[in-house]
Amino acid sequence: MDVVRKQIQVRGIVHGVGFRPFVYRLAHRFHLHGHVRNTGDGVLMEVEGASQPVAEFLAGVAGEHPPLAQIGIDVFIARRLRCPYWQTARRPPTSVDVLQ
Repeated sequence: MDVVRKQIQVRGIVHGVGFRPFVYRLAHRFHLHGHVRNTGDGVLMEVEGASQPVAEFLAGVAGEHPPLAQIGIDVFIARRLRCPYWQTARRPPTSVDVLQ
């Protein structure tokens, strides 16, 4: 199995439209690991898993996002680290809520 890790910056209207919970559910659908948090200009996430499910996840983010979200996506290859669960930050990154 070819494992990849991607860092994704999503810019646009993503706050207050259910975008982070959507990302969480989508990642679980594809059995991926990673985290997601709000930034000043959007959402930053890292996702890790087999290359095909990661590609399907990215397609889902672009094509299935909440209707009120308006997004632009930048994808970067992230360093290879293992993250055993999904996290979402509701406050600044120093305070992280674990969702699993």
